[in-house]
Amino acid sequence: MSLVLKPKAMTMIAAVHVADGSEVEKAVMQIVEMAKNEPGFAAVDVKFNAGVHNGVRLHTLAMPVPEDEYSSQVFGDKLNLVIGASDDSAYVAVGTDSMDYLKKVIDSSAGSAGEAVDPIHGRISLLPMMEFADSIEANPMIGAMTQILEQSEGKDSVEIQASYSDNKMTYRLTIQEGVLKMLGQGAQMANGGGF
Repeated sequence: MSLVLKPKAMTMIAAVHVADGSEVEKAVMQIVEMAKNEPGFAAVDVKFNAGVHNGVRLHTLAMPVPEDEYSSQVFGDKLNLVIGASDDSAYVAVGTDSMDYLKKVIDSSAGSAGEAVDPIHGRISLLPMMEFADSIEANPMIGAMTQILEQSEGKDSVEIQASYSDNKMTYRLTIQEGVLKMLGQGAQMANGGGF
């Protein structure tokens, strides 16, 4: 699963291996069919078989975004959802640039087929998160911490990795220098220390 954050933009993407991708598509179609009688569903734009990318069948839904202070800033007037299915995979992306990001994930997945992967491997880059937060509602503390991460020369992430061998799991947590500086400065500011 991936979450892509940019100033005033958010996209979430997930992919899984499944026994039969066509069953996923059938389930989505059944859910849409049941939802047709719900109030407000007429405003949802559903397109089954909207396209095919690298062997993955794509289906789209675009639904109105409630007019509130934050949702419309991030998603605009419509929330875009893309569902993809192949023989043994299912994909979903929701957000600002859902189709573009989903196609990138499909291409990446096809290019790395058969590669060994760790059971757990996650990386969070904090700079995009802080820029996103500051773009939604400016805050001097977040702005100052964002500035620290911008000066960290790409050392803005937290990473967790687990590997398995000889009947044991080994975990590794890496917190990069920029994150440590940001946390230290944030704690100092929270205690009235200034910047």
